[in-house]
Amino acid sequence: MWSLPDGSPLRYSDVQRYLRTTPVFELATGDTLNPTDLRKLKAATVFWRALQGRRRELGEAVLEVRARAAGDVREQIAAAVSTALEEALEQAREALNHKEVATTVAAYLVPDVLLRFLATADLDTDILQALQEGANAVAFDPEAFLEAAAAWAAGRTPNGPLLQFYRER
Repeated sequence: MWSLPDGSPLRYSDVQRYLRTTPVFELATGDTLNPTDLRKLKAATVFWRALQGRRRELGEAVLEVRARAAGDVREQIAAAVSTALEEALEQAREALNHKEVATTVAAYLVPDVLLRFLATADLDTDILQALQEGANAVAFDPEAFLEAAAAWAAGRTPNGPLLQFYRER
């Protein structure tokens, strides 16, 4: 994953030593960043951008579900969202050169980003904001996706915040 400008590879230990000895990488806790933290950030960034790139397609799929209004709409919206998630996870897997998506999910995907997306359908924030405002509970709100779908399908972003972060029922 890491290389010098001339293309020669850097070992994990080289990156780890650099991060430990460079004061800018010291965290408030006194710890320093490590190479795994950088890989987690890469996985989260690729995953988030992949979801943002599928916004229009996901919006069209959700609107189609609503237009048909046949069967369990919640389940059909979940299926459309699941497809978008699977493709975003595949891109994160490729970015980290993993053989299996399960490795990427288990060790490198920051769950807060995924949980926030499922709860809010908000793809308008940047990755750093998504990481900072991540969710800590599993919630899936198909209404959030219905609310955002028209804007996404039209290639726009919804005006203002989509929904309260945690919706009262």
